[in-house]
This record gives sequence, structure tokens and C-alpha cells, in this order.
Amino acid sequence: MFAEPSDWVDIHRSQLSVPDNLAVEIERLILSGLLPVGGRIPPERELAELWGLSRSSVRDALKQLALRGLIERRPGRGTIVVEKVNQLGGTLMDLLNDGQHELLQVMEVRTVIEPSVAARAALRARPVDLEELAQLLREMSEKVTVKRFAQLDRTFHLSIARATGNPLLLSLLERVGEIVDQSPHELLQSRSEHLTTLSEHAAIFQALCDKDPEAAEAAALAHLESVQQQILSGAKTRLPSPRRRSTKR
Repeated sequence: MFAEPSDWVDIHRSQLSVPDNLAVEIERLILSGLLPVGGRIPPERELAELWGLSRSSVRDALKQLALRGLIERRPGRGTIVVEKVNQLGGTLMDLLNDGQHELLQVMEVRTVIEPSVAARAALRARPVDLEELAQLLREMSEKVTVKRFAQLDRTFHLSIARATGNPLLLSLLERVGEIVDQSPHELLQSRSEHLTTLSEHAAIFQALCDKDPEAAEAAALAHLESVQQQILSGAKTRLPSPRRRSTKR
């Protein structure tokens, strides 16, 4: 069985500075959509008062987020959440933009890409990245709606991609995630399926904490194969029952 949610959150907290912790919290709000693109971040003074921090700590946290391409300061508008690095162009992104893909095909793409992404993240993830993942796991362990759980699930995977430090990988998985969101499927409907996903996420997280790329790759692959099985099982339950042939003539 995996660790308690409180254990996940506390694993790396002691290694983070105050600005790092604040940057993690704001980034989590952005990645989960609670701070949308175009939304305004409150001024430094308000954030300092809200969290009981010094303005210098708030300023350092905002600088981190700006360097990571999540926010920018605009004259006359303040600090704004900006579109994440997603302007790649090129044949691959055009192909993904087609949007005419079966869900299982998209999952196959994820199965090819994401285990390798997790392996790279295991080697490159910083304490601040692990803290963000721990917070996501904690919220996923709480009783949330199916829609909110799906949002957190997507954010968890994007956060792993972000931990690689490669914005192209992040952008690619963002687009794949958008296609999944548009697909007419119903996953993770039951509490037992939530717990399965949470357990699989915890295994990936533990491998990242251990800086074990092979374990991270294996855990990510096992998770994605489990999701594929859920899709197949769900499709079977939604198939219409065959009609009986009438014996009348």
C-alpha cells in the first residue's frame, strides 16, 4: 500500500525555501486551471499579506514562475498568466491537431512517450517539482468530483513532463491531453478506480523521489496500460445487447 497523503506532501517540504513553496502553490493553481490563461496574479503586496510573507519572498517566487514561462508582467495590466509554451508548429503538432483520433490510438501515443518522460523526470526533477506532485497526490486522495479528479490526473502527468525541463515534451503532452479531453469517454467513475489510479500515481512518484529512471518508466507504463484496460472495459459495458431474432414470420 502507498504512503499516506500527508507523507507525500512532507517528503520534500523541508528542502524548499519560502519562495519555492509559494512558486509551487501558484504553479499548481495555474496547471490545474484555477488560475486561467489571461488571469491576473494579485500584486506583490496583496500576496505578501495573504500568505503572511515578505514582499521579497513573493517577488522571488514570481521571478521563478516568469522564468518558467508561466507568467509575465505587462505594463498597465500587472502580472498575467500566459499561454504555456505551445507554439511549436511543424508536422507532428499539425497531425495531433487533427482531432480525429480514436481514444485508444491517443493512449498508444501516450504509452510510447510518457514512460520515457517519467524516466527523464526521475533524473532531473527538483525538490520543487516533487513538492508539486506531492500536493497533487494529496488533493487526489480527498473526496473530489469525477471532473476535478480528471483535472488533477492530467495536471499530475503534465507536472512530470515539466520536471524534465524540456518545454517541447510538455507542449506535446498538453496537446495529447486536449485530445483526450475531447474524446467521448467516461473514465474513473468509481471510487475504486480512483484509488487504483492514485496507487499507480504514487508508484511513479516514489520512483521519481528515488531518482530511479527504470522504476519510473516501468510504473508509468503500468499505469497507462491500466488506463487502456479501463477504456476497453468501459467500451464493452456500453455495447448494446444483441437483439433476439423474431421467430414470427
